[in-house]
Amino acid sequence: MYIIDKRKVFWKNINKETIILDAETGFYFTLNKTGVFIWKLIQQGKNEEEIISEVYERYNISLSQAQIYIRTFLKKLIQEKLIKIEK
Repeated sequence: MYIIDKRKVFWKNINKETIILDAETGFYFTLNKTGVFIWKLIQQGKNEEEIISEVYERYNISLSQAQIYIRTFLKKLIQEKLIKIEK
């Protein structure tokens, strides 16, 4: 499961996009439609495999494409310290 650090990460949905702000660094990120969908799954407490499965089903892409896309996206969110893995 992935956790959003709500003490320093804030987000707002605006016109089918989500803007994420890291209050510690001042950097902000914009998510597209697919990113917004994944961000919502993270908020729901979904794990990596659940997120991959939902993206695979929703966007009609191959399972390998979904795995690559999701793992890359989650890795970037972790690197930017917007989310962390809860064990």
